[in-house]
Amino acid sequence: IRSEFTDGTPFVTHKIIIKNLSAGTYEYKVGRDDSYISDVMTFTVVNNPTNFFFFFFSDQQGFRWDEYQIWKDSAKYIADNVDDFSFTINTGDLTQNGNRLNEWLDYYDARKPLRNKEEMTVIGNNDLCPVNTYLLGGGEDDDKLNAINMRYFYTYEMDEENPPVFTLENKEIFIDSLYSFNYGNTHFICVNSEIPINTELKVYGLSTNGQVYAEMENWCERDIDKHSNATWKIAVCHELPFTIVTQYNVNQFYWNGVETKEQRGGSRINTNNTPDHTYWFSKFCQNNGIILAIGGHKHTYAA
Repeated sequence: IRSEFTDGTPFVTHKIIIKNLSAGTYEYKVGRDDSYISDVMTFTVVNNPTNFFFFFFSDQQGFRWDEYQIWKDSAKYIADNVDDFSFTINTGDLTQNGNRLNEWLDYYDARKPLRNKEEMTVIGNNDLCPVNTYLLGGGEDDDKLNAINMRYFYTYEMDEENPPVFTLENKEIFIDSLYSFNYGNTHFICVNSEIPINTELKVYGLSTNGQVYAEMENWCERDIDKHSNATWKIAVCHELPFTIVTQYNVNQFYWNGVETKEQRGGSRINTNNTPDHTYWFSKFCQNNGIILAIGGHKHTYAA
């Protein structure tokens, strides 16, 4: 994929997909020509693991190189002190502004200590860029509409029987960061929670909003039905369907003990919908035995 970032930096993304690999550890190198060849790196293919654990990260977003150094120290500490884990999951906001190439590179550079561990991600709102990818954007939420830059940095396995491609208003729409995978007896369903109204209208070119998440509900139902025999089912997204808020914010919905607002907001995945699909993801998780939902966005710990 050939592209150019807003600062004029051209780049090419190369991807290769190799199917039907046997269990084992594989070595590889990447290079451009004789002027650059990487160190030897590895990845591991496993066959039906029974016991495993993974690390979950989120929201390393930074404006500058130095802000990613805490993430680098954390990655190095884990690499130096923990051996027996299988992979990492990142629930988005790897960047502060998804149209700034340096932030992606700073994130990757900081993650080098863990580069031999596979990483599964979902997109965060700050990983988005403007509709016009040649504009840097002002950093405001109204500019964060387009997920295309995530496509340059990650390749997701897609189920050919249930691809993340929807036909709406005679338009074929590919949804980035919508996929699932199995690891041992656990099924992970990874969902894009970052599709605001203007993404549907200005990026996908639809006439009304709410259509994408209605189709995504159907996608999720097909996916979970196909993997109903999994012992454990885990949902992964950037902004969880329920919202962690402070008592102060909760109080803003009331006056003299009476709730004055129609709804408490929450993730777009629950609220940017047609009326018959409102809060569908919360219901989906509850109705399909999802034992754990992990996400980020609020920069708040809760259990």
